[in-house]
Amino acid sequence: MWQAKKAYVGLSVLFGLGVQVAHAATSVAVQPGLWVGASETTINGKRLPTLLDIRGALSAEQKSQITKAMSAHGLPAGWQPGTMCVTASSYDLNAFLSAAGRQGCALSSVQSTPGHVRFKGRCDLPNPGLGPTVGDVEGELSLTGKTDWRMETRMTGTIGGYAMTSVSKQMGKWIAADCRAVPKGLEDGLLGGAADDEGDAGEDTHTEP
Repeated sequence: MWQAKKAYVGLSVLFGLGVQVAHAATSVAVQPGLWVGASETTINGKRLPTLLDIRGALSAEQKSQITKAMSAHGLPAGWQPGTMCVTASSYDLNAFLSAAGRQGCALSSVQSTPGHVRFKGRCDLPNPGLGPTVGDVEGELSLTGKTDWRMETRMTGTIGGYAMTSVSKQMGKWIAADCRAVPKGLEDGLLGGAADDEGDAGEDTHTEP
């Protein structure tokens, strides 16, 4: 449900799973409106930098605004924050997995229950600039009620010929019915992207899962 904007850094593309799922869809109810979220990716145990880590990207005041907003809405400190506007009242979790990426990963196993999806597969990504990325991937996506979702994905393989284990964690929560009610510190201009509606298919992007 959550793609974070262009502020998502580097290898988060590994977890934009371009999955081809031929399984029955699992549809769950969600609360339309403004959602906030955050993500974190580690490679071999080392966390990838976020907007807050990039020297010169933000002033001290801007960093303070973002961290205060994240704390106020229960977003993990140090993660990459973002927002999204959800217009649909239901979510097809398998469709979300398919929309999370565009290509490169094929799933061999998908287990769906109401509000929960577990998946395993194999990825072979060109990953320009970093070298071919090949490996096994597995993850879980869950929706709690209508106002909270979480996803964790692990990939073990190689990148540019070097061994790597990557872990991506993402979460999102509903905060308002009005998508214009973006909290101070999480505005599009501050986080570096333009707002996008999720629409009926439920594909977010205030950034770009």
